Amino acid sequence: MSTATIDINHLLEVNEHGRVFVRGTKISIQRIIGRHLEGFSPAEIAEDYERLSVSAVHAALAFYYEHQAELDEEEEADAR
Repeated sequence: MSTATIDINHLLEVNEHGRVFVRGTKISIQRIIGRHLEGFSPAEIAEDYERLSVSAVHAALAFYYEHQAELDEEEEADAR
């Protein structure tokens, strides 16, 4: 079986404030992560948003877990 590299960057975009969103939507990865941490599956999260694909949810989760410390710090700073 051959392996392939998949580029998820086409599914996500960064706005002018440095926040990451699903490309072409106003759905932030923070919103997706919040639902994920509440126990919702990627398929359930995608069902909640008309323009959100399961692959975009997985891309958001992958981005979050790759940058978790930095994103968690930003979230804590915003809460203050």
